Amino acid sequence: MRPAAALKSTLVLLLTGAAGYVDAISYLALGHVFTANMTGNTVLLGLALVQGDTAGAGRSALALGGFLLGGAAGAWVAYRGPSEEGWPRGVTIALIVECVLLAAFANDQSSILAVRVVLASVAMGIQSAAARRLDVFGVATTFVTGTLTNLISLVVRHGVLPSASGHGKRLLAAVWGFYVLGAMAAGTAIQLAPDVAWLMPATMVALVVLIATARFWRA
Repeated sequence: MRPAAALKSTLVLLLTGAAGYVDAISYLALGHVFTANMTGNTVLLGLALVQGDTAGAGRSALALGGFLLGGAAGAWVAYRGPSEEGWPRGVTIALIVECVLLAAFANDQSSILAVRVVLASVAMGIQSAAARRLDVFGVATTFVTGTLTNLISLVVRHGVLPSASGHGKRLLAAVWGFYVLGAMAAGTAIQLAPDVAWLMPATMVALVVLIATARFWRA
C-alpha cells in the first residue's frame, strides 16, 4: 500500500477512536445517550418512549436531530471543491469545524445536558459525513454495525488468510478495535482524570487535522 494511502487509513482509525471515546463519555456522563452510534441511540429512544421516560426520549431525539444536522453540514462542506486524490481539503475543513464543536463540548460547564448532547452529536455527524467523503474501504467511523458486516463479508468471500482483500480485512478489524479502545479510554479517563477527560476527542481530531494539512493540503 502506498504511503499516502497508509497514512489516510491511519487518520481514519484515529477518527474512529475519537468517535468511540465521544460515544462512551456521552453514555456515561450525559444521561445514557449515544451521540455517535445512532443505531444504539434509536434503540434507546424506542425504549424510553415505551417506558415513559420523557427526559431520556428527549435526549435521544436531540442526539438524532443533532447528528442529522451535523451530517448535512458535514456533507455540504466535505463535498465542496474538486475530488482531489488522497485527502480533499473539504474534509479537512469539516474536521476543523468538528474540532471546534468538540472543544466547545469539553469547555461547556453548564448543567444543561441538552446543550452538550447537541454539541457532541453535531460533531459526530460532521465526522461521519467527512469520513464518508474519504471513502476508505467504505469505513464509516461511527457505524460499527456496517463495519462488522463488511468485515465478515470479506472473510466469507476471501477467507482469513492474506489475499487481494487482505488490507481491507485488516483495516475493518482495526476500525472495530479502535472504536473499542476509544470507549475504554473514555471509561478510564472519566474515572482517573475527569478534568481532562473531555478534552481528549478534540485533541485527537486536532491531531488528524494537523497531519492531514501538513501532508495533503495543496496551495
